[in-house]
Amino acid sequence: LSILALFSIIAINLGLYYTIGKPYIDQLAARQEAVPDSAPWYIYVMGDLLIANFFLYVLQQGRQLTRKLSEQEIQLLNLEKLKTRAELDALQAKINPHFLYNALNSIASLVHEDPDKAEEMTLLLSKMFRYSTGRNGGLFATLSDELEMVRTYLQVEQVRFGNRLSFSVDVSNPSLNELKLPQFLLQPIVENAIKHGIAKRADSGRIDVRIYEKDSELHLCVHDNGPAFSDDMSGGYGLRSIQDKLKLLYGDDARVELQNWPIKQVLISIRMAKVRNDHPLVSANIDE
Repeated sequence: LSILALFSIIAINLGLYYTIGKPYIDQLAARQEAVPDSAPWYIYVMGDLLIANFFLYVLQQGRQLTRKLSEQEIQLLNLEKLKTRAELDALQAKINPHFLYNALNSIASLVHEDPDKAEEMTLLLSKMFRYSTGRNGGLFATLSDELEMVRTYLQVEQVRFGNRLSFSVDVSNPSLNELKLPQFLLQPIVENAIKHGIAKRADSGRIDVRIYEKDSELHLCVHDNGPAFSDDMSGGYGLRSIQDKLKLLYGDDARVELQNWPIKQVLISIRMAKVRNDHPLVSANIDE
């Protein structure tokens, strides 16, 4: 920078001298009056060099500070991502044992009464756990995979309840099947519908899972014909875990509603813009 500034000063001064200053300097030199001595030329050059280097120093310090702030922001974002992932993993870890406990109880009740049904339920249960344990650290799955898991779970319960349980799973648009959603988003809701709805009916019960797009939102509905939700509309751990998961991933762009009218259902709504855009955790892994 000093060399560049030195050549710039010489070039500028020479240019000014020959284009503007030379006639006036020649007139002053021709006068008889004594012209006071000026400071040596290098004094002026040193002043310019000091100013140039000062500004370079300030610029470099600013760049270093900006770089440090950027690195800290990236670290904070990574830590926040890992924190979110850890919280989601913790929620997932709590859901699985809960549903395993219920499924094993169902199998135990059929071992002596109907061994064939107990075997069928065991095979279906192993299929569900292949879905759970085969995620390789991922927190998201396609809607198609999630619904396949829900169907398998309902088949397990259908073996236990027999003719007392019927169900349907419907997706309004096949293209929705490829959307990426958090794993085990619907299973806890379906499990609650079995436990607090169908299990309390003496006659036949029905569960309908419907997926559709409306008003730029993805709607995931789980309807059952069991007793209505209580007045306080509060949910158990399964619903709270779903709410926590959606809050962590989508913030205010997702919500969970418990409705008794016009039909009894649990409705999950997520903005399609958030679902269609890959979430940072879809492809993230712990090593990043």
